[in-house]
Amino acid sequence: YFGVISPEGAASILGRYRDDKEKASQFPLDCQQLATAQCIYAHQLQQLGIVDHILWENEAETYLHFPRLQNQLRGFISSALARLLVLEPAQLVQQRYDKYRKMGQFALLDPTMRAQELARIKSITSAKPSRKAITSSTKAAVSVCPLLQHVAEEVVGGKMSLHRHKAPPSMQTLAEKLLAKTTATAISTSTAPVSALTSPASLSDDLVWAGLSAKAVLDRFGPSRLSEWVKQQSKSRVLLTDTTMRDAHQSLLATRVRTVDLLEGIKIANTTLADAFSLELWGGATFDVCMRFLDECPWERLRALRAMCPHICFQMLIRGANAVGYTSYPDNVVAEFVRLAALNGMDVFRIFDCFNIVDNMLVSIKAVLEANKVAEVCICYTGNVLTSPIYTLDYYAALAAEIQATGAHLLGIKDMAGLLRPLEVEPLLKAIRNA
Repeated sequence: YFGVISPEGAASILGRYRDDKEKASQFPLDCQQLATAQCIYAHQLQQLGIVDHILWENEAETYLHFPRLQNQLRGFISSALARLLVLEPAQLVQQRYDKYRKMGQFALLDPTMRAQELARIKSITSAKPSRKAITSSTKAAVSVCPLLQHVAEEVVGGKMSLHRHKAPPSMQTLAEKLLAKTTATAISTSTAPVSALTSPASLSDDLVWAGLSAKAVLDRFGPSRLSEWVKQQSKSRVLLTDTTMRDAHQSLLATRVRTVDLLEGIKIANTTLADAFSLELWGGATFDVCMRFLDECPWERLRALRAMCPHICFQMLIRGANAVGYTSYPDNVVAEFVRLAALNGMDVFRIFDCFNIVDNMLVSIKAVLEANKVAEVCICYTGNVLTSPIYTLDYYAALAAEIQATGAHLLGIKDMAGLLRPLEVEPLLKAIRNA
């Protein structure tokens, strides 16, 4: 399974056509061939064990009217949740791990073996499975996390959904109840008065930090204590950073989402992601695109988002000496930029250098420390750590030790190209932690 580039993108790069007429006829065929080689068709993903089940659309239904498909979806989701509900946490983790490993299976083949394997794959992928509708009517009372529940409700009956007003009334009632519950929870856990908190020196961390969000810990105890809180919390749960409002539209929509639309999104994130570690919504390409293409002020955007979402840590991506631009800026410019970003509502600064040169990040790190905010310094992952003669475990261990010496609060692994495969994760993390 390969998901780094779309078949259309690969065909555009690899395809060579004599003229537009040949391209019009051959390009779709090349896309199909590449899609097959990438194993991204639904039946291929099911055979690999990545997809659990295929729901076939009925040819007589449209995107506006699809009662049969709706029943299939309802039955599948109900039965799937019922199966997962009986599993222990350890079983759920193992199941997820096994599925993740299936995405990274590979083998090194000689020319003869490669020809045999291609022939085998061709014979498998050419066979199309029969369409089987899901008829399960299994129903189970399950507890779904607010974020997943919200996504499901928005898809079916959201303001911008094509399916709006077509869902059963009970679903809208459920959404309203869920929204009221999550809003009340967010308010009750985020607005406790400072005077009600005991000093960390007088009670155990478990008691002091009980019920507090990452934002509350940072504001009341500082970034060093937040890094301790992260260690403690990670023993029992996964801390989530949502990058939708920065990386999602930067990578998929050329960073063109407007401030007014982000403000609508953050209203939802403020409740459905109330327990998240942070929201990455600034930095990267968002700063210059705001001014050059959207005719907006990135500073006004940050302040407006902060006002709408006061109780979750805000996070930004900063390119070390390049800050949020595309050239190396003077030290005082970078330092002042960080100071103003912190002043206008930024909490976590995710700092990286594309060459992993720590000296290029020192000014940013120092400025973040002086602003009493969180410095999350990143290692850019390159190549296969198990086979590369340059980017070895010793290389990453030495880099981690160098980053630790800067006073950074958190260390991140930035796998921007999707190169970090499952078999490489364990030895890499072990080397970094032992550095």
